[in-house]
Amino acid sequence: RTPIGDTAYSNATTQWRDGVEARFCGFYGCDIGQDGVTKTVPRLRGTSAFKFFIEDGEYYLLVAQSVCERQVGRGQCVANNIQPKSAVLQWDRVQQRFGEMLSITDAQNMRLRNMAVPDDELLHHSFALRVDAGRAVDWEHLVVDGEVYLVVAS
Repeated sequence: RTPIGDTAYSNATTQWRDGVEARFCGFYGCDIGQDGVTKTVPRLRGTSAFKFFIEDGEYYLLVAQSVCERQVGRGQCVANNIQPKSAVLQWDRVQQRFGEMLSITDAQNMRLRNMAVPDDELLHHSFALRVDAGRAVDWEHLVVDGEVYLVVAS
């Protein structure tokens, strides 16, 4: 094990991380995610597929991400890149764009309070929903017996 900073350690399979991380974070740099560990960048990168779907009256966009071309082998990809986490984005009706997941949808709020979420409360407790799926190449949205499933292929 090789120490990295004060608390993290690297083994032989991850010693390349520092240089790769610098390339991943790039010009804009990385922030620390809500989990206190995950490095986040201010933009999506390496988008390999999109999937749009509507569920319970809300619009969603699934974004599969990989910074490796499909023809690059796994070994070469892992040796030279940190894979971004794929994203689940939700339509923000106030800002008129896709963004982070909302903590409650209008449909849920209608069932609970008989009204849509007020505009000024829409982003309260919004959160980034990211899926660590490696070299993600596609998504699928399924509903089975009323249950919603999101499947990512990598």
